[in-house]
Amino acid sequence: MRLYGLIAAIYLAMTMSPAAQAGEARSRLAEGHWVEIAVDSTGVHQLSYDELRQFGFNRPEKVNVYGYSQATSLADGPGAAVPDDIPQQLTLHAAGKLYFYGETASRVTLLADSTVTRVISPYSVESHYFLSDIDGADDMASRLYGVSSPEGDEVSGHTSLIYIEPEVINPYGYGTGWYDRSVTNDSTAVYPVYLEGFDRSWSPWLTVRTIAINAGTPQLSVSISNTMTTRTIAKSVVPVVTVTAMRAPRTMPARTSVSVSTTGKTGFVSPDWLSIIYPRENVLAGRPQMTMLYNTATAGHPVRVDNCTEVWDVTNPDKVRRMSVDGGVFAFDADMEQSWRRFVVFAPTHHDMLSPRVVGETGNQNLHAMDVPEMLVVAAHDLVDESRRFVSLHSDLDVAVVDADEVWREFGSGVKS
Repeated sequence: MRLYGLIAAIYLAMTMSPAAQAGEARSRLAEGHWVEIAVDSTGVHQLSYDELRQFGFNRPEKVNVYGYSQATSLADGPGAAVPDDIPQQLTLHAAGKLYFYGETASRVTLLADSTVTRVISPYSVESHYFLSDIDGADDMASRLYGVSSPEGDEVSGHTSLIYIEPEVINPYGYGTGWYDRSVTNDSTAVYPVYLEGFDRSWSPWLTVRTIAINAGTPQLSVSISNTMTTRTIAKSVVPVVTVTAMRAPRTMPARTSVSVSTTGKTGFVSPDWLSIIYPRENVLAGRPQMTMLYNTATAGHPVRVDNCTEVWDVTNPDKVRRMSVDGGVFAFDADMEQSWRRFVVFAPTHHDMLSPRVVGETGNQNLHAMDVPEMLVVAAHDLVDESRRFVSLHSDLDVAVVDADEVWREFGSGVKS
């Protein structure tokens, strides 16, 4: 049996808000029927009304999605604020199905024409969300966003991002330091890529991040479609990170490959991740969904997307906005806080979307409103009863024993971290 042990002696008064200490706070999980689900792919997900009925919901049309992505707690670095409790997410009901946007435990963000950044959770590859038909939910799908009278030339293309991050070797033996196989001893790593919908209006950007450990001074080579760039990795006793960016020819084939290799005396050199940023046409065609990136220069212009009926602004995956679409055309306003905006387009009645994994039913709980004890003990689920017996025998203090699973659900959207 896997033993997690007890997380001992945490003073609740140090972390509880004044409202909670006064007994005024309340978790959404305190009442109603709840089902926990998990997503391992980023994009629009769906559940049919038949599935919702199987989960115990007699009013499937009233079900909404709650929770947030695990990448949220990491996006702004350690100590960043995370949602208190489980916030409601945009939920669309159409043709006997429920639709919502779910993000995995990693997030890749475009910062500039050739620069990306990513955060990844070391705790899980999934994000967890919750389903409930509780009354009083906000009708978020009825609010439409966008510019009502767009002006300027119609936009028929967008920026697309391909991101590849193999995780094969962990030379440190802990944490998120996972990389692909080493390309030392004159070996080559080859990554097939498909630039779907490549419209060739500008030359793509290729960026490769590598890690070198005790590698001497090897020559690193990165190539795509007969275009190559080389760099010398400086000798160092500490790991050396090298980011190589290059322009690929706009005449390159849509189906191609990226090669990463080294020459010279080397220790350990491995690709960490690679990205390709390229221009793509706004054609949904037979695809279930498509992600589009725009910088603020496009704000206010009409953007046309063939074969789509839904456009969602997912720049902030925890505050998704449904855009107003008329005949496949939408327009967004400028947001100076975001240099790049991310949208997902889809046609819910024409294609099946991604499917979440069902974790199971969740009982009611309300840690927000608990009285502040003199000592708090957080125990693994299988040890809660034994912990209460132990506390009753060995402590004269006012002690509360809390199930760790309840803490993760109410304050971490269900993921054990």
